[in-house]
Amino acid sequence: ATTARSSVALYVDGDTTITGDLNVSGDIEYDEVTGRNLNITGVATFAGNVSIGGTLTYEDVTNIDSVGLITARSGIDIGSPSVVRIDSGSSTKTSTSQASVDSFTASSYRSAQYQVQITRGSLYQMTTINVLHDGTNAYLSEFGTIKTGSNLATFDADINSGSLRLLATPTTSDSTVFKIIKTLTAS
Repeated sequence: ATTARSSVALYVDGDTTITGDLNVSGDIEYDEVTGRNLNITGVATFAGNVSIGGTLTYEDVTNIDSVGLITARSGIDIGSPSVVRIDSGSSTKTSTSQASVDSFTASSYRSAQYQVQITRGSLYQMTTINVLHDGTNAYLSEFGTIKTGSNLATFDADINSGSLRLLATPTTSDSTVFKIIKTLTAS
């Protein structure tokens, strides 16, 4: 175990495990060295700056205050309890049959706004879709559509097995990619 008290600097060479709390009142820098790890199983409290040269990965976090870029593995929830959720997805279709390109739990969210980018070869389309439901029926409004040629797909929505589904019907059976950003609002 390594201990630093008062204003003594702490230098670590090798793997370090701290099983209690770590309290730092000044700056701390930990440079990644191949094969070296810093493991803290207690509470880490930093009153000064923390510099990290690589990626900070952590789970079960309740608060994030970031000045730079945030990368989330899945959606971002805003509000407590979650009032708004921002999420994304991708879907590829190779048929002219109507199919779901996204869905969400109808009991959790009442409405959504979608930004949908569609790509087929060198043809592109982007559209905004608002959906709303009453638990039984889904209502859709599409607007702001821009495209490089003809329509690549049309859209509809329904409620199926407790989920609101955004449905797309591609205009050809050529591979059509749907990239989606959605903002969900809680029920």
